[in-house]
Amino acid sequence: MLAARSRRPVGVDVEAPRSRPAAFRFLTRVTGASIVSIEQWTQAEAIWKASGQAHRRPRPGELVMPESYANGWNSTADSAWRVFTHREPGLVWSVAVPNGGRPALEVRDLRGAPAP
Repeated sequence: MLAARSRRPVGVDVEAPRSRPAAFRFLTRVTGASIVSIEQWTQAEAIWKASGQAHRRPRPGELVMPESYANGWNSTADSAWRVFTHREPGLVWSVAVPNGGRPALEVRDLRGAPAP
């Protein structure tokens, strides 16, 4: 379990590493990017939640993804969002915040482990 706090919009997604072929195909259609990993899934979920739209599914063109899914900070292709992605044994998580300046962001791992 992970919690994030910021003075700006913030979105968090935490997943167990697994394949989600139908979900990846849906995100590929919606984003126009090739979605093939759970890291990308958590990035998409975190961005969508931070945008305040989690109550509905995105439509084509509404969700812009980072060009990579490496651990650490990545910006979306349109530079609107920054996403921090972290993978550890048994867990993948991403936190998204609006791009622009250093975000005042606090992330806590509620399992007791230190969050990077």
